[in-house]
Amino acid sequence: MKIFAILALCLILAPKALSQDKDVLEFKAEFEFPEQQDSIWWSRAVDNETKLVALGWRNIQLVDLENARALESRPVKLPEFRMRFGFYMTRDWIISPDGRKMLIAGHRDAKVGSKHVAWIWDLQKGERLAVLDKGNDTIVAGEWSKNGKTLVTNVSQDYRSLKETSFWDGETFAHRFSASMPEINWWSISDDGKRFMAALGRTSNPIFLRFKGDKIGSLNVWETDTGKILQEAPVGLNTGTLHSFDKSDKVSISRDGKLLAFIRHYKSKDPDARLIVWELNGEIRQKYEINMDPNIDSPRVSLSPDGKRLALVEGKVTRIYDAQTGEKRFELQGSDLPFAWLDDNRVLLFVRSRGKVFNVREYLEGIDIASGKMLYQQELIFRNRDETESEDDKILGPTHGTVILPHPDGKIFLTYIGDRIKIFDAQTGECLQTIDTSIWRAGWSGDGKALYVISAGRRRVSIWKWTGNWRPRRSQ
Repeated sequence: MKIFAILALCLILAPKALSQDKDVLEFKAEFEFPEQQDSIWWSRAVDNETKLVALGWRNIQLVDLENARALESRPVKLPEFRMRFGFYMTRDWIISPDGRKMLIAGHRDAKVGSKHVAWIWDLQKGERLAVLDKGNDTIVAGEWSKNGKTLVTNVSQDYRSLKETSFWDGETFAHRFSASMPEINWWSISDDGKRFMAALGRTSNPIFLRFKGDKIGSLNVWETDTGKILQEAPVGLNTGTLHSFDKSDKVSISRDGKLLAFIRHYKSKDPDARLIVWELNGEIRQKYEINMDPNIDSPRVSLSPDGKRLALVEGKVTRIYDAQTGEKRFELQGSDLPFAWLDDNRVLLFVRSRGKVFNVREYLEGIDIASGKMLYQQELIFRNRDETESEDDKILGPTHGTVILPHPDGKIFLTYIGDRIKIFDAQTGECLQTIDTSIWRAGWSGDGKALYVISAGRRRVSIWKWTGNWRPRRSQ
């Protein structure tokens, strides 16, 4: 009788054990770029991130991520490569959300008189579609709203000297308005293109690589059709070293754009320091505010992407709030903002450095939000592909650190650099799968059912599909 009981138990548990051991991602297809002498320089996920546009100098591909098949592969004509000093085509030439057009900034021939302008290029016909020549400032960068209805130019934080930002119809490219927006520290455009938000303000003068003096800024919300300012408020600015302004941690917005949190704290020991939360759902209204310790010089804020939780760093403590009500839920030790919110906001992922100046190592740390317990710590170490690999697999240019991509549902995350992808369980930190492949860029489809990988040689696009066999393992 015992033998039959054991056999029955094995039959019940076997499918679960087998499914747990299967790979999380399964290779489905690979697409070679059409021309041997061409390579992929630009890419963008389009159509709700279900398709991938891969663009080179002479060819363009459209790949269906859901069904792992190439929808289009054909020659394309781009302007001759003639860039002005300080401009980079991979940064300043932007594919539109529908994958049919491209913003071209920094081209030597894009001039009207002595003024440098930008072009809109038709990727279907291979010709110039429009010239963006309104406004007074040089156009150096831009981006469309998610629905492609609005185009905003001169919002790049790589160009601190810009004074004017312009707004255009994203489809006809008619000029709507231009406004003075010096020193953009943070910005966001709503998915429907109707609102533009930016934190503005000067960051003071550098003295011995530190910034002192006035740190006040302004957070404004504009209506993109008319240029009307719908809301404004004082906001704190990042202070510190010369390169501390690349990403503001004084302002944070939810992924759906309906909740905005910012620090109203603009001087040391400000007695009126507050965290303000706005609701941007139809009308703009203040949802609540949280008083902060006036003795904390540099508080920081981060909203979870789903808008359910909010992290506020004050000194050496990180407090977690219910983002909808402002009620404090948890308190953690540490002064770092989370890199990612995982597992339905139960796990916070941090990237932390350890070691001395010339021997610094980076680690991933998963922290249980309820207990503050460290669930796991992973050192970010990866090998580089050696010189015996084929020419197509060699990395073109240096990589800039390990890339971390949380899965859309937050149950897993992956890391990659150069020649290896690792997939981790968000709750336990267990490495579920390792994929050895040359890699330049990767990304999840919008629904998380597919991963695309562009090879380091920028000649191939491979598609990996979610198997559905993986089940989460809870830490004990």
